[in-house]
Amino acid sequence: MYASATKKYVSNLIMGKRSCRLWVGACLFILSPGGRSWAAWTEPTPSTGETTITSDEMELIHNGGETIFTGHVILIRPPYQMKADRMIRYKETGIVEAEGNVIGTWDKPTGERVEAVGAYARYTPQAQTTELWGAARLSHWDNATDPTPLIVTAERFVAHHDTEIVDGETHVFFRRGTSFQAHSDRAQFDGKGQVLNLWGTQQTDTLWADPRGSGRFLSDRVLLYLSPRRARLLDHVTGHVIPTPQ
Repeated sequence: MYASATKKYVSNLIMGKRSCRLWVGACLFILSPGGRSWAAWTEPTPSTGETTITSDEMELIHNGGETIFTGHVILIRPPYQMKADRMIRYKETGIVEAEGNVIGTWDKPTGERVEAVGAYARYTPQAQTTELWGAARLSHWDNATDPTPLIVTAERFVAHHDTEIVDGETHVFFRRGTSFQAHSDRAQFDGKGQVLNLWGTQQTDTLWADPRGSGRFLSDRVLLYLSPRRARLLDHVTGHVIPTPQ
């Protein structure tokens, strides 16, 4: 009886009584034979492709002004994907807010992979940006077999999808394996140029260690190139090197 009533209600939604249409700003609610529900919503974006949200449950409030997705929620806008425990989409702006075990991924055909995790996220379709905060961490693998990913933590990340730029804000910490790390106020990762730029109001603090020794340097900026891997310290560079005892 409940399933029948739900299907009728959703049928009215899809037929347009609440201004929801499948595949054009769609709201779809399907009851599986086993009784578990699955919900999906999708809309065209200003760029190529569509944005789709799937979840275990979906709730419409304020005449569809807000749509709440809960349980195994996945937002997909190829090549980007974001998972969370809960998401809310606001009809007027198209903004989607996510919370709980947020994981965003971006995979390229070359095998390059970027993964971002945090407690909260916000996707803004008109600006084509995704913000991430709450113990936010960004990891980058050069390819599927990369054993030492580049890892960056910050208070907040802002990804600009169209330009493949990711900005890191406040208390940025970078490391690759155990041999190289750096601290800065700001960071910017250029996906197209394959370079990470570190800078801030205070000098960037860079530390490295290998079998030959260790070193610590201060500089106004640091450029970290991913392919080939190399670091470049710029402007007012000071520091020291400690050789490994022979």
